[in-house]
Amino acid sequence: MPLGVILLNNHAETVVTIDNLVPGNRILIRNQEIVPADSMLKKGKALIDYSFITGESSLIEKYPGEEILAGGKQTGEALELEVKERSSLSYLASAWAQHKQQPGTNMQGILDKVSQYFTVTVIAIALTGLAAWMFIDTRTAFEVFTAVLIVACPCALALSAPFGFGTLMSLVWQTAFLPKKQCHHRRNGPHKQYRV
Repeated sequence: MPLGVILLNNHAETVVTIDNLVPGNRILIRNQEIVPADSMLKKGKALIDYSFITGESSLIEKYPGEEILAGGKQTGEALELEVKERSSLSYLASAWAQHKQQPGTNMQGILDKVSQYFTVTVIAIALTGLAAWMFIDTRTAFEVFTAVLIVACPCALALSAPFGFGTLMSLVWQTAFLPKKQCHHRRNGPHKQYRV
């Protein structure tokens, strides 16, 4: 979101911070500028790019009298908008705030439960292998003990999820698709077009 915006007041232009915008303010949005608050289009033809929010690359046309949601980027002529909601109360702000308030994922809950017992279980298996082989072959007994600890190293397992998620996020950034909620794309089907 931008830090400031041009406020139109009796045809005079003043730069104000978006926190100072109130409903009823008229603002000017130029080409490649981001709409800072949910607004009503008053003048101009809008071609809004919501790809940052929805992942949808198609531009959305808006005409005077239509609502434009915060976070969209204007890709055409300058627009005159009337602010409908403070930027902190915009649809985008509420969506991201709702996302932050959600509890941890199911995957995290599963990992937490498994990790409670994992170390104890691995050490028990390693000691059982050591004890079983100790009477047959001492060298093999220590190899079995060491192999179990190396293969089941919690470090490798603990790092697999962050590396996997990191790789996934880099792919997401390359496609410019930023899901608002986890599994959002899968639940709605792979061919769902997201429009704001």
